[in-house]
Amino acid sequence: YDTVAAGKSVWDGAASGVLASGGRLITITGDVQRALDVPDLLTRGYQIVSRNLFCLWHNGGGGYHQYTQPGGKRDELMVLDSLVENGKLRAVVDKVYGFELGDVKEAFAYLMTGRASGKVIINVK
Repeated sequence: YDTVAAGKSVWDGAASGVLASGGRLITITGDVQRALDVPDLLTRGYQIVSRNLFCLWHNGGGGYHQYTQPGGKRDELMVLDSLVENGKLRAVVDKVYGFELGDVKEAFAYLMTGRASGKVIINVK
């Protein structure tokens, strides 16, 4: 299942037992709009190694994967924008829920049925 969060809360959630035994934590970091320097690469390397060890030891396997985007180019993003506007690229959305506690519980219950045929979205607005 997909979860969208930001910053330290992503790792805190995974480390608190939210992942199923053997589950995988995948993060996408970056869009830093500049080349990655040595400290960036060392930080990412440390995160990958330490989090994989944590998943192996405390989570019954699984693993941790980190994808780093070193920035987007306007021209490339405009191509994606055009595809979306022309209906040639779209996200498959199954259901949208509100941000009230009851809605969030309902969304989670729906995900647990295994019947979602697209993204299940919790709208925080």
